Amino acid sequence: MRFLQGFGKKTRNAKLEHCIDCNKELTGHKYKPSPGWKMNGLLCSDCHIERTKEFILKAEEEKKQELAQREKEESTCQLCNSLINSVKDRKKPEWKWNMDSVTILCPQCYEKTEAEFTRKLNFCAICGTKMGFIRYNPKQRWRIDGQLCRRCWDEQNLKSKKADG
Repeated sequence: MRFLQGFGKKTRNAKLEHCIDCNKELTGHKYKPSPGWKMNGLLCSDCHIERTKEFILKAEEEKKQELAQREKEESTCQLCNSLINSVKDRKKPEWKWNMDSVTILCPQCYEKTEAEFTRKLNFCAICGTKMGFIRYNPKQRWRIDGQLCRRCWDEQNLKSKKADG
């Protein structure tokens, strides 16, 4: 039993510890601050509770700001940067338009993009005539966006052969 004799009692050599926030002497429970608080030392129970409240409130505020920022991004057209008022007016691009799936479009940009895609698909990129059943894709070196009719493809091919030869 001799080994339990000094157990739990403060000795003269024990160093007194104080709360790093209020400088109160720590007698009972001592709390380590969380790593996110960037504090070194120990806290009393009252200061620990207050710091925890502050940290939680700060985290909630940051979360609210992040949600507000995300909502703002989701309510802005990513082509014309106009604000989209209604949730039902937010449009996602069609898969065939070759756009990112998380892109949000306003109704005007959606209609414009759809019309442009339809024009590229159904009309010749050079002369603008309605495409028939057979369509011709331009060579990459021609740098033409869209499809060509047979007449325009032949003309482009002749021009590139003359330029090369």
